[in-house]
Amino acid sequence: MPDLPSLPTMRTLRIALLFGALIALALPGATAAAGPPFPSPLPDQRVYDTADALQPATREHAEQIAHAIAASSGIEVVVYTQQADTGPVDPESTRDHAAALRDAWQASAGRDDGLVMLVELEPDGTLGQIAIDPGPGIEAVIDPTELAGIETEVAEWVASDSVDTAVIVGLAELLRESLAGDTPPAVPADPGAPADAPAPGPPFPDPVEGQAVYDFAGVFDPSTIAEVETTIDAIEQRTGAEVAVYSQVVDYGVTEDETEARARALIDQWGIGRAGFDDGLVVFFDLDPSLEHGQVQLYAAPGFEATFLDNAARQRIFDEDMLPHLQSADLDGALLAVLRIAPGSTLRPR
Repeated sequence: MPDLPSLPTMRTLRIALLFGALIALALPGATAAAGPPFPSPLPDQRVYDTADALQPATREHAEQIAHAIAASSGIEVVVYTQQADTGPVDPESTRDHAAALRDAWQASAGRDDGLVMLVELEPDGTLGQIAIDPGPGIEAVIDPTELAGIETEVAEWVASDSVDTAVIVGLAELLRESLAGDTPPAVPADPGAPADAPAPGPPFPDPVEGQAVYDFAGVFDPSTIAEVETTIDAIEQRTGAEVAVYSQVVDYGVTEDETEARARALIDQWGIGRAGFDDGLVVFFDLDPSLEHGQVQLYAAPGFEATFLDNAARQRIFDEDMLPHLQSADLDGALLAVLRIAPGSTLRPR
């Protein structure tokens, strides 16, 4: 499927699926006037959603990623949202405000390796602009060209009215770049599965008669697997369409295109879907060895797409039902969310 985060094609999650303690993000005076000047930073806080532009799960996840960036590279990242007092908001003024915030807060810390991601809303509360302003010290860790590419990507998400996705994707990319110079650990075949787990496909191991969930990454709870198996049985009995869930551990830096190709290869190798109907669907999870980052694809064979879920419907399921769980690192919830929809109206022929 065109890109899982991807997202407008499902640019999959470059989403860093980070685990850790959730941090309270309440900011006193959340209705404060737009800066500059800006209020003083709070100890150990990275996300300041003064415009209430982000979902609670996004704030929590963004805080986790920002702390991970600091731990991996020493770079202090701040995400700040504000609602403009007057408009319209334009790219130049947003960049100026981001620079003013970085200058003010970095000066108080006595360092030059900070980075600000500033989201500005229009006076009426609609999305306006996003800007990334790095301090000069960041160039030693992240290439300026890569930073420019990240800013372009997050701006595209804001333009599509997806500020939560913009923030998470931007931070995940910053984390990936901050780790780019590190030597990743050796890739285990499957840290959460038995020692004889298969290597990442393709090719894939032969399917097992009557089995629909293949959790070779070892990330799903047994109760989740049991519920999903039951749900898929019901789908197949009612519609004849075939559904499979597959997770595996791959190397660091997996892309959405790679995951889409693997999902397609699984459908082709196993022949998922009835002959002549091509009505198979694969929910495919590619996770790196940390089990904290990865890509997800809802890949449908042509017959399944034409009869049940077209690209727009799968995108909607991802955005509305899977993504909130993925942003909070709840892989079980993400899988259950998409398959709990299946027995209902979603899988009725269009």
